[in-house]
Amino acid sequence: MYGMKVLSNGMQQVAGRRLRSILGALASNRYRALLTGVIVTGFIQTSSAVTVLVVSFVNAGMLHLLEAIYLIMGANIGTTVTAWLVVFFGMGEFSIGAIVLPLVALGFSFFFFKGNKYKAVGESVIGFALLFLGLGLLRDALPVLDESSEFKEYLGSLVVSGGGYVEQVLLAGLFVVIGFLFTAVIQSSSVATAFTIVLTYEGWIPLPLALALVLGENIGTTVTANIAALVANVHAKRAARAHLLFNAFGVLLALPFLPWYTPAVRAMGQTIAHALHGTDVTEALFFTYALSFFHSAFNIANTLVFLVLNLSPRLERLLLLWMPSRASEDEEFHLEFIEGRLTNTSELSIVEVRRELALFARQIEKAYKLLPRILLEPDETVQEEYLEKIERIEHITDKMELDIANYLAKASRQEISIEASQQIRNMLSAGNHLERTADLILKVGIYMVRRKQEKAFFTPELRRYLLEFMEVVGGSIQQMIANVAGDAHRLDLIATRNIERSINRQFSELRKDYLKAMEQNKYKVSSGLYYHDLLSELERIGDHVERVSEALFDNR
Repeated sequence: MYGMKVLSNGMQQVAGRRLRSILGALASNRYRALLTGVIVTGFIQTSSAVTVLVVSFVNAGMLHLLEAIYLIMGANIGTTVTAWLVVFFGMGEFSIGAIVLPLVALGFSFFFFKGNKYKAVGESVIGFALLFLGLGLLRDALPVLDESSEFKEYLGSLVVSGGGYVEQVLLAGLFVVIGFLFTAVIQSSSVATAFTIVLTYEGWIPLPLALALVLGENIGTTVTANIAALVANVHAKRAARAHLLFNAFGVLLALPFLPWYTPAVRAMGQTIAHALHGTDVTEALFFTYALSFFHSAFNIANTLVFLVLNLSPRLERLLLLWMPSRASEDEEFHLEFIEGRLTNTSELSIVEVRRELALFARQIEKAYKLLPRILLEPDETVQEEYLEKIERIEHITDKMELDIANYLAKASRQEISIEASQQIRNMLSAGNHLERTADLILKVGIYMVRRKQEKAFFTPELRRYLLEFMEVVGGSIQQMIANVAGDAHRLDLIATRNIERSINRQFSELRKDYLKAMEQNKYKVSSGLYYHDLLSELERIGDHVERVSEALFDNR
């Protein structure tokens, strides 16, 4: 299990940001989404990481739920690569157990190179070696079963051809449940499948029961995401349930026919073993090839059924009816994209945080748009209602910053690349500046309401100056939203800085005119002080808004 984890983490760091770009770019239609899921999952050796990205893109609106379903189908096929690696390199004459230690030494040699990518490659090599070292130790630790073994005779008696069809299906169903529970406990279908292959190779489990275990492991692989999605947003729930329903449908469809196609699977395993190793192979070896073939064939067949019968749109409609979207009123605060943490894939969590920051920025804009209403509203009661709305949004942003910071803190405690570590620091900085912006907006709103209560009235000229300045600062907020919500590679920092220079220039001119007018006693002292304070706080809002974009620009 540890070797599988190290291998997966290393491959994720090797892929890095390009993995996110590949998934986002290639999943534009169902066939490309399917192929992308196969290739990416086969490369990084974990379907869970791909599921995390799928959920992120659905949340962000970059993928529809239907496209996500096809990506999940592809991930199911891609994850079967592990079984073939285990059989080909871990069993028979191709076993690499004898060169495990040289592989570990080779992996460690990459740690002496400069650059995080080399270290990630070395980690992948070490994980690959540890995986097969563990399989070898497992094989050596299992007692050898001879033909007279009572346990072997008992299991063999359960699957004899003389048993009735119903009894065989019920027995297979029992082992499906065992496979499901085993995978749910160890939280890795790849490890569960490898363990099943070793047990079959050593003669502990007959082939028909091993096939049933593989079916159960296909359902068990969905447990991790579904447990995490219990506290997640509705988009994550839909994606997790899609994975569960898709795999469960395939198992329910295949289970009744298991007694009939088991001989064909056995024959195919024998054919593959003969083709790769010649005719002088043991029964145990071609059983393992039969398992690997069945694992791939089952997931491919399940996908073909969904494609031919066009079941994916129906699954999408079922999920939308089952889990409708929730209301998004201000007082019903919830994070949209990182409300639940699906897996320990810190390298891939940046997409989720980026989308959450975009939601954060839109909350800022919502609060800011209430300021001109307060300024122009003559009724003090209505002004206070607007201010209460700003206060609610400010409380929301406080919690958003805290939850995002906690999420990033958890991510930073795991094995991540230097690039991802820098991104986490910069996103923490962006969140902090967003929260400070919300505080300043609330402060401006309080000044406006208090000004009216203290009878510090503004002339039409002062109101016009303030509204014009607020419009320029509002343009800075809109540019920030475009930067946060858009493509990270197209962040327009030049436009952001041009707007900030315009804010500073206009602030200087308004402040100079204000001081001159106060010398000429054009305004009441109280009115002038409030006017100057509002200008200063609005200028500070522009500063923090600019720093949000600068932090995200550093992520590049």
